[in-house]
Amino acid sequence: MGIAHECISFPRTHVKGYGEAIAMFLRGEFGSVKEVNPYFVAALFAGDRASARPQMEEWLNAGKFVVADRYFHSNLAFQGAKITVRTQKEHFRKWIREVEFENHRIPKPSLTIFFDVPMSFVKDNISKRHAKETRTYLKGKLDIHEAAFDLQEDVAREYRSFSKSDPSFVQISRIRDHGMREALEVHHEVLMTLRLHGLMKGAKIR
Repeated sequence: MGIAHECISFPRTHVKGYGEAIAMFLRGEFGSVKEVNPYFVAALFAGDRASARPQMEEWLNAGKFVVADRYFHSNLAFQGAKITVRTQKEHFRKWIREVEFENHRIPKPSLTIFFDVPMSFVKDNISKRHAKETRTYLKGKLDIHEAAFDLQEDVAREYRSFSKSDPSFVQISRIRDHGMREALEVHHEVLMTLRLHGLMKGAKIR
């Protein structure tokens, strides 16, 4: 559609500094998912985004769209899912918002889209990735977040709860009554969602 844009994916495990530490965590070098304090992990992921802020601001100031594969809500969901006591979860959510948006001053997203899929689809994708893909930062080990399927289910519940209180967070489901929606159908819903949020003014929906 000729829209000026840039893409960025988090976490940036290939970048020295925070990225290196995140890779160590995902390899299990700091302990298991249940052993590592979620505040510590959240601070690492937040630091990775903070270090990318100058680049993102440069793109935004140039009038470009910035499309991020995982952003703030990923931190909120994955680390918040590890906290089961409601008051403690609320404290964490408040704390990480202050860290990322007030302390680090990362750009606030105009829109966040969560693609909701069945857990069987998630498990199948992860299994196929393990069989075919070699990610250098894992050094032959499993990603401890991906390997914890019970955590994945808790994370999905966290994501689903965000749309209830945040109008800029939109849940798009690939689930239909008797199977999965076609990717093209989901694609059209994404375009319409962008238009409804005022992000596609003048662009043609194809």
